[in-house]
Amino acid sequence: MWSLRSLTLASSAAVLLSLSSTLLHAQTTPSSEEQALRQRVEDLERQLKQLEERFNQQQAKPEAPAAAQASQPVETAQPAEPSPQEQAMQKQIDELNRQVKTLEQKEPSPQAVAAKKNGLTLRPGARPGLLLTSPDSDFQLRFGALVQVDYRGYLDQPAVPPGSAVNEFLLRRVRPIFEGGYDNFGFLIVSDFGNNQDTSPKSAPTPQIFDAFIYWSAATELNVRVGKFKAPLGLELLQEDVNLGFPERAFPSDLVPNRDIGIMFSGAVLKRTVNYAVGVFDGAVDNTNVGTGDFNNGKDFNARIFAQPWRNANLKALSGLGLGIAYGRGLQSGSVGTPALPTYVTPGQQSFFTYTAGTSANGERVTWAPQLYYSVGPFGLLGEYTSTAQEFTRPTNTQNVSNNAWQIQLAWVLTGEDASYYGVIPAHPFNPSKGQWGSLELIARVSKLTVDHDAFVGSAATQLASPSTQASKATDYGIGLSWDLSREIRIMLDYDQTSFDGGAVNGGDRPDEKVFIVRFQYAI
Repeated sequence: MWSLRSLTLASSAAVLLSLSSTLLHAQTTPSSEEQALRQRVEDLERQLKQLEERFNQQQAKPEAPAAAQASQPVETAQPAEPSPQEQAMQKQIDELNRQVKTLEQKEPSPQAVAAKKNGLTLRPGARPGLLLTSPDSDFQLRFGALVQVDYRGYLDQPAVPPGSAVNEFLLRRVRPIFEGGYDNFGFLIVSDFGNNQDTSPKSAPTPQIFDAFIYWSAATELNVRVGKFKAPLGLELLQEDVNLGFPERAFPSDLVPNRDIGIMFSGAVLKRTVNYAVGVFDGAVDNTNVGTGDFNNGKDFNARIFAQPWRNANLKALSGLGLGIAYGRGLQSGSVGTPALPTYVTPGQQSFFTYTAGTSANGERVTWAPQLYYSVGPFGLLGEYTSTAQEFTRPTNTQNVSNNAWQIQLAWVLTGEDASYYGVIPAHPFNPSKGQWGSLELIARVSKLTVDHDAFVGSAATQLASPSTQASKATDYGIGLSWDLSREIRIMLDYDQTSFDGGAVNGGDRPDEKVFIVRFQYAI
């Protein structure tokens, strides 16, 4: 009978829930969304109990008298069409099974759990890739890849620079990912063959090593990493490239190093409500990916703390709130050959501020970066402010230049999935034959970068930067739509318009940049 089928489905859902819950508690290093997942398991269990109670009520109804049953035609002895109430119950059970499947996608597979046990800790927001295990040892290898193909279309471009750019398709990121581990020790290597910020058609992109480090996952409270990786400073910069809300990061990421070489200690304490990271690095130039080493004896000290005070509390409205602050301090000492100068770029990846030739870094650099992230259901908010003060010198003119940037980013998952710093997991991966289309996210932001007036002090012969060619402020307004067909495939549509103060002759303003970006992404 159909009711028996309902009981079977409900029992299957209960088994899957139990399995998901077991996996959830079996993690030696729980994921960053553990508490939310536990709450979800409890909600699903309550739904299952309600379905079972309704089923029992159906079973308790008196059956028709035997004589009445005997008087029915033979063909009516076949199972009857389910009643509207039974159909509604079936729909609820199907929905429960779907939710269980979504929960399983959020939870690590048995292979991932084994990888955690043996040292291959999957970074939050990263894709699992292909995992290989040695048959006679616990050594494991994981292979992954990221491919991002972009189209950039610039509107209302002036005939000549500044501000002119070329409409183009480009390979933004092409990154093989290679990771291995044994007994809580491991390594990660990420190379890149894409264009990054070099979009010149005259030469092929230069392959680079973006990440190359060795790590030790001693415990939840202590992890050690040594090599090349992202320094613990900018909030959006620390976000995995596959999970960005916009194709290109906002202005605060211009004021911190892209990647640096050093050693870092990190972990989660106080029942995982507080995450910390502290390290010593060579001291990469802001908005650059350091090459193979340092060019001076000065080293940078970077530290970051990020707290989620209500993470373990039974307060859904506050459990997704996180507040943090990052701090960096070090010496930057440049020369004519290696001036150690940052360049600031727009969302269209066009330079709008550089220092004049002959200028070089010559002193202390101090960075402060307060930040927050908040999510509740399908809504998310990311906010950060970054201030970097650094000494620069051009003959006879030394200035301590303090530049700052901020952004506010809002996200709304239109299809109802949870918004997350670690990316949206589609509840219904793309499958037109089943009427499934993935998830859809609407996102908007405002971002601004301001260059210190001291950068423009002096005459044309002594100024660190020329106000006739370099903008002192840039303000960006962006809106975008992100379509996640599955966890691996993503299509992004984005429009950014950036206005400038200064940057043109006779005190004029550089023309606005209006750029439309389309991204096709595949990540495993």
